[in-house]
Amino acid sequence: MKVLAGQTSRTWYHNYNIKLIYDLFTNIQSEIGVLLQKDDSKYLENRTVFYSGFSFNTMENEKLGQQYFLAGGYQTISPSPLPLNIVASEIEQPVIYVAQTFVLKTIPDIEITETVTFIQDLDTDKSYQATFNVSAQFAFTDKLSGLISYKLTYDKEPIVPQLAPFVENMNTAITFGVNVSL
Repeated sequence: MKVLAGQTSRTWYHNYNIKLIYDLFTNIQSEIGVLLQKDDSKYLENRTVFYSGFSFNTMENEKLGQQYFLAGGYQTISPSPLPLNIVASEIEQPVIYVAQTFVLKTIPDIEITETVTFIQDLDTDKSYQATFNVSAQFAFTDKLSGLISYKLTYDKEPIVPQLAPFVENMNTAITFGVNVSL
């Protein structure tokens, strides 16, 4: 995803979440996963969060549903080359990972999803990342759908603390896309 940072610079942001979800009961699932992030605007070469937790899911209704997720984990942060000869080493720390998702199926073939995630660093209790995402997905066919999404990410402190004077705490993105179901 290309993100406009300030008035003149373009950066790349990559976010991958690989997870395994297992139903324990009708509304309770266990989840283990890896969250991978790369963000050139924050001089973040790699952020890897390994986590394990549980979710409570009330998505049984055809029109609406809600899910709550709580996990503990461990993150590793590797900075990319920093400006002005600033030196920062790799950071490793435990984290708490919390998420809430709300889904509303309004008109046939249109689904609106709102998600809030929160990752708290447990070493300093000062640093956290909060993300708010709202998206609309509309089906063209059974296997093809369009997507529009608005995402706001707030970092209380930069992921690499030495970069506080150089990075923005809040970033936003609007995404357009196509989903293909196989």
